[in-house]
Amino acid sequence: MCAVILACAACDEGGGDEYPDADADEDVFVDVGEGGCWREMEVAEPERQSALYREYGEEGEHHFWIYQGVIEGSTVWPPATFVQIEVWPERGGPAEPGTYEIEEGPYASCGLCLLVREGCVPGDGLARCDRDYIAVSGTVQIDEMGVVGEMFTGSLSTATLVETAIDWDSGAFGDVTVEGGRTWCLGEMDLEIGISLYPER
Repeated sequence: MCAVILACAACDEGGGDEYPDADADEDVFVDVGEGGCWREMEVAEPERQSALYREYGEEGEHHFWIYQGVIEGSTVWPPATFVQIEVWPERGGPAEPGTYEIEEGPYASCGLCLLVREGCVPGDGLARCDRDYIAVSGTVQIDEMGVVGEMFTGSLSTATLVETAIDWDSGAFGDVTVEGGRTWCLGEMDLEIGISLYPER
């Protein structure tokens, strides 16, 4: 599993050393089942958007897209919080334009992944983030999903994400929902950016 470079510089396998004690956030936690959110955010168009594409496999028979947009803070003067959408057709994700529902599932095997990474700063060439959130529901509409030099366009709506601890460092990318963690809800968001090549690692 890949994670996008923060501001096209660093975010591949970063992550906070440890997640904050969930008990400290009990006063702001709202169970997703109750239809509530700790943060509700409407972002018409994220800042500093990027979209990356790469083919992989012995003969380049597989491919993936990763979209990223800063929704809070700044990558110039960190910390920054960004939304990230990953599209993996090999894992059952979209292979062509259309409207798709996000299904809850482990990050390491999701075909259509939506994350929010909160409070991220560069660190040893990799972004270090205070918290990660993974979507358990939401709708992504993809209008264009071209290759390098073309466009990635579409929109995101009605997404609910839960705080999740992701094992960025081992390469296995296992995850576990943070007990008593926060929820984050995103409203309508437009996506429109030219596609660049995802760099080799």
